[in-house]
Amino acid sequence: MNDTMLREQVRTRLSSGVLRRESVTNVLAGYGTGSHSCAGCGTMIRASEVAYRLYFGQSSAAVHMHYYCFVVWDRERLSPDVPATELSGAVTRNSSGRLRSEQSATPEIFRRF
Repeated sequence: MNDTMLREQVRTRLSSGVLRRESVTNVLAGYGTGSHSCAGCGTMIRASEVAYRLYFGQSSAAVHMHYYCFVVWDRERLSPDVPATELSGAVTRNSSGRLRSEQSATPEIFRRF
C-alpha cells in the first residue's frame, strides 16, 4: 500500500468512527506478536515490526498500530482538511524504502514526553 492509499484509508476509518480523533492518554511501544492487526492499515503486525499500543481515556481496550500508521493517523486526525496527496509527514521513505523520521515534524504525542 502506498502512502496516499494509506492516508485515504486512515481518513475513511476516521470519518466512519473506526479510528478516534482524540489524543491518546498512553502509548506503549514494542514489537508485534503476529496476533494483532493494525487499526490504521488493517494488516497483521508481524513480530519483526515496531508496534504501538494506544489507550484512550479510561478505556482498557487497546488499539494497535504500526509505527508509520500511527504517524499517519496522528497527522490525519489533526489535519482533516489537507488533501492526502499534499500532507507531507513526519516520516518519509528513503531511497531503499525504509522509513526515515523528520525531527522537526515529530507527532504530537511525543512532544508531551
